[in-house]
Amino acid sequence: MRDIRPVRKIDLRPKPKKLTTKEDRWFKLPRKLFSFKKKSKKTTFKRKEQRKFVDSWGIRPELLKKPHKAKPKKEIVKKTVSGKINYKKWGNKFQRKALGFWKGVRDLDQKEKISDKKKEAKKWYQKWWFNFIVVGFFVGLTVLLTYPLIKYFTVGIPGDGGDGGMFLWDMWWVKHAVLDLQQDPFYTDLIAAPHKVDLTFHTLALSNSLISIPFQFLFGIVAAFNLVFMGGFVLAGWGTYLLIRYLTKSILAGIVAGVILSFAPYIMVRSLGHFNLATIWPIPFFILFLMKMFYGKRWYPAILAGIFGGILCLNSLQYAVMFALFVGLIYLFYLIAEPKRFLVSTFLVKSALMLVVLLLVFSPLLFPALANYQYNQLEKISLERYIAYSADLVRFIVPSHLSTFFGDYADNVDSRGGIGGTVFLGYTTLFLSIIAILFAVLHFQIKKHKKKQSDNGKMRIWPWLATGFVFFVLSLGPFLHFMGAKKFEVSGIKFMIALPFLAVYKLPFLGDLRVPSRFSIFVMISLTIVAGIGLAYLLKTLGKIKWKSLKYSLIGVVFVAFLGAVLVEFISIPFPTRNVEVPSVYEEIKNDEGDFVVLDLPCGWSTGYFGFGKPSGIVQSYQREHGKKLVNGFISRFPRSRVERYLTMPGLRRLTNYWKPVSVKEDYDRDLINQEFGKLNIKYIILHKKYFKPEERERLKIYLTYIVDAEKFHEDDDVIAYRMKSYHLPETSMQ
Repeated sequence: MRDIRPVRKIDLRPKPKKLTTKEDRWFKLPRKLFSFKKKSKKTTFKRKEQRKFVDSWGIRPELLKKPHKAKPKKEIVKKTVSGKINYKKWGNKFQRKALGFWKGVRDLDQKEKISDKKKEAKKWYQKWWFNFIVVGFFVGLTVLLTYPLIKYFTVGIPGDGGDGGMFLWDMWWVKHAVLDLQQDPFYTDLIAAPHKVDLTFHTLALSNSLISIPFQFLFGIVAAFNLVFMGGFVLAGWGTYLLIRYLTKSILAGIVAGVILSFAPYIMVRSLGHFNLATIWPIPFFILFLMKMFYGKRWYPAILAGIFGGILCLNSLQYAVMFALFVGLIYLFYLIAEPKRFLVSTFLVKSALMLVVLLLVFSPLLFPALANYQYNQLEKISLERYIAYSADLVRFIVPSHLSTFFGDYADNVDSRGGIGGTVFLGYTTLFLSIIAILFAVLHFQIKKHKKKQSDNGKMRIWPWLATGFVFFVLSLGPFLHFMGAKKFEVSGIKFMIALPFLAVYKLPFLGDLRVPSRFSIFVMISLTIVAGIGLAYLLKTLGKIKWKSLKYSLIGVVFVAFLGAVLVEFISIPFPTRNVEVPSVYEEIKNDEGDFVVLDLPCGWSTGYFGFGKPSGIVQSYQREHGKKLVNGFISRFPRSRVERYLTMPGLRRLTNYWKPVSVKEDYDRDLINQEFGKLNIKYIILHKKYFKPEERERLKIYLTYIVDAEKFHEDDDVIAYRMKSYHLPETSMQ
């Protein structure tokens, strides 16, 4: 028989601490409006503490939770090796009470569990299906802020005629290569014929292209493009909402933060042509699961964080480099902030698992990029190009040129704007960030006097502020720009202010990011988190008001006011949209069997470093209809030597630089032109009218008819189509 020791009644409930006038001066001011009564909480025991009580006292720890009087048993039955033995009046008085308490506590536990479930019942806006309402809200907002794209959903794409058509071609090519040709999508011979083009460093937007494949089968490529494009806004808003809700437990703050990030001017402006740079929705999901890794005990966040990080890197090599720096800074600052939590072996193992998953998802692009980078296929640009693509300091507080209400004001500001220079953060974002800083300072001062006050690490803002500041400095480029000027004069002395990027641009990988202003997206992400925390602090303070009618009214007014302020700053209606319908002549070319090349006019080759002629990404996207090879090439990275070979060819040189005066005699030698066109295997020449002035069209029509010796076989409002008279299969090919 085991001896049971006496148990003392211990009151483990925390005693409320009295407020002092010196330490809690801030709390005493609004005492009539705010209630700070501390509710007594039942003490819970950890497993280790439970084991200690069981070992030392020999009874269950639940006995110490709440005193309970029970009548002692008159007859106690205990099983032994020999059988059942009846004990009458067993043990002393305390032991009989303890055993009676043991029996009664079981019923008490059941009652407590039922009451706890009722207390923990989630409100309707805290349940999982409320996410559908939030997603629906962002869907409606996306349709509104991208209007009139919804009207031209199947025939138009967002953009101003720049690089948007190239990304439409990307989606078609990835599907065509993976499913039809069953080949590596990073190499193609369908553009810049007859060369085989390496697309490793081309902005292929592989994640978006792969996601669009099922939608291409269901709705067509243009609708698939728009679905992926608009879905990016919805996912960015929803991911930011989930992140801020996890950090702050504030639904309203999460919604406002989601609107700030998903419709930021940086995103809206890059949507005109840089579709890969506008896709930032994996970042808030990655941060969400990274925080769950850090503060939680489960393992699945590590896998999901790796998947979302890999999707982002697979979509853009530039974001992959910036993202690596961003994650490294977060790890560094959280190591400083919470070293005990950070250096736990479990978190380090989770981080390793996350890295493995990320590299597996990123591997289809990572290994070809590293192999090609070793052979230095990226062309180095001068320091002046970095300076030209740096962010102007004043542009962080100047709205976008697309803004419905402030666009005219933005155009009049004397500084670099446009697609590359738009880095506006938003006045509401900055104001909420200041509120977060004030609350953080106030919280620190209170904690300084109250040593026992708990610290909510999830709402810590300084790691995000520090990370945002690093990217802010990098986005300014090698030298400071202010109001369009990089040279300043004081007392007759002219000088330039050098910045850290002057040393960074020579480093591998980071130095290959030729547009420093793109670092500003991570400034926006960091400030969005800080702004969401600031709004959560404000709403939490209003939630302490005693009078419910006043409390809910103020919370609603604050939420609507900040949401409306963000929309007024960021709205850009009507959003630029471009028609991408394929001219009917390409259907006839599609039906012409054979392996030949099509020459589209205007003709040209464009890369991220240089451009020749006047190429068009939309014209290149017409290849999705006929599938024939093209002479043109709208490619992000293409060797200069190959393009220069085109510019030495008679006839093609003249068609590429049609606006220049005549200077080369060979461009009017019909036999020589037919010979060179035969080497390229050109059979059709398509002149797109809208890209030329009337006098330019007349000159080109005369040149194609009498010099190139091509016959016209089709003309409509959009194009004039020619077929080479002397077309024959080439005997040699251009090397």
